[in-house]
Amino acid sequence: MVRLCHLLKQKRFERGSIDFAMPDHVVIVDKEGRPQKMERVEYDITHQMIEEFMLKANELVAIHLSRLGKELIFRIHEQPSNESFQDFYAFARSLGFHLPPQPTHRDIQKLFQEAKDSPLQPQLSVSFIRSMRLAAYSSENIGHYGLALEHYCHFTSPIRRYTDLITQRLLFEEEPVTENLEEIAAAASERERISFRAEKSVVLLKKLRLAETYFQEDPDRIYTALITRVKPFAFFFEVSEFDLEGSIHVSEIGRDYYEYNGPKMLFRGTRTGKIYATGQQIHVKLEQITFVMQQAKWVLVPPPSTYAKKGAKR
Repeated sequence: MVRLCHLLKQKRFERGSIDFAMPDHVVIVDKEGRPQKMERVEYDITHQMIEEFMLKANELVAIHLSRLGKELIFRIHEQPSNESFQDFYAFARSLGFHLPPQPTHRDIQKLFQEAKDSPLQPQLSVSFIRSMRLAAYSSENIGHYGLALEHYCHFTSPIRRYTDLITQRLLFEEEPVTENLEEIAAAASERERISFRAEKSVVLLKKLRLAETYFQEDPDRIYTALITRVKPFAFFFEVSEFDLEGSIHVSEIGRDYYEYNGPKMLFRGTRTGKIYATGQQIHVKLEQITFVMQQAKWVLVPPPSTYAKKGAKR
């Protein structure tokens, strides 16, 4: 099974699929649902085996039903435009990775191969995923860009996904499925987006409650963060301690006037020349959490070593 898994991964890579294999960070809660800590779950061989076998089963069922001439609900993923990838290209280059002026799909594959053992790989993956369109269900087959597949459907989870149940009925029932598959696909896509937002909201709330616990224990605690995006009005960063995204408005960066450089994705102080750019490590302190809005306010602070040096002088 392990050998087969590696073979399937290799075949997937050869046809152009990009490997996002990376650890997951989950919130551990107690019996009452109170968050206790963040835990890193490695993407080990057991996860990889299940994923590869699932992908192959879904692909083969889609091919089989298509060859039988049956209408089915495909899992589709549109190819993104080159413009939507510009932020990702700039971010990757800011981290020190090489990309040609007009990167191809193979160039992106090579990039992720190079970043596989880098601590920056999670941020790189998130940036790439943000550049892509969402996968959806459709009765019209346009292929799956992310998996580099011409035929793909959902078949393996009928207990938790209605589209999989429809696929299994198409496969095993003698009587034809008479429902309007286009309407089912549209409804399933809509419910999936709602479900995703609900799940994301709950996880974010747990992370914020964990951050609040840390804040109550030590309000002056300093956290290391990585700048992941720079926009004309603010820069965004990730606090790895909680796997939380935060932002600092340009007016709150410091006592200087900061100009935005879009092509280089950075802010530069006109008086001091100080730069804040994608891929740069910064230090922040938690100032306030608003649970109703699910927002955390962070402030920029000097690195902890600065305080240590000042203390030594005194």
